[in-house]
Amino acid sequence: MTYHLEIRETAESKPIIDHLLSLKYVKLVKPERKSLSKAEIVEAVKKSEKSKSVSWAKAKKEIASWK
Repeated sequence: MTYHLEIRETAESKPIIDHLLSLKYVKLVKPERKSLSKAEIVEAVKKSEKSKSVSWAKAKKEIASWK
């Protein structure tokens, strides 16, 4: 039987993570960080704009502030 646990790394969770890693049959799998391409970001924003959840003007302002 396999279990999947998600535990955020915080100061409080560090001792339990260390304990779990000390067990014989426990392995740690780090999630892959997927970075989106510019085309994928534009596509996602356009989809959300169609659903009226985010406007394109607000999204452009937000993206400009990231730089």
